[in-house]
Amino acid sequence: MPRSTALAKSFGVLLFVGIFVADCGITQPKYIDYAGDQSTTPPGGTPPTGAVSYQNGIQSLLNTNCAISGCHVSGGQAPDLSAYASAKANAAQSASDINAGTMPFGGSPLSASDKALFKSWIDAGTP
Repeated sequence: MPRSTALAKSFGVLLFVGIFVADCGITQPKYIDYAGDQSTTPPGGTPPTGAVSYQNGIQSLLNTNCAISGCHVSGGQAPDLSAYASAKANAAQSASDINAGTMPFGGSPLSASDKALFKSWIDAGTP
């Protein structure tokens, strides 16, 4: 086999292996809703990196949908969901209200990916 042909084949194999290996390391977290739909982007447009926690996904979700003026904030409707301790203490009831469609009251229901994110927070022990 001529040297240029062997070199071209070697280059092609190395290129294929390099692309394959580089692609295998890139993964996005998936948030699966109750119907099985998948999304890599939860509410707010930026997927949290690492494990879900109050500061990593939930605080943003609550501040956007629940802890807004006149609703679940200090001086608003009980419970106040603008602080971690209260959000954690009321997580089970909040999940029940969200899944029943009674919350957010007067607003659009949470998306399936938002519900799945909230559920994953509860399943993780509300860190």
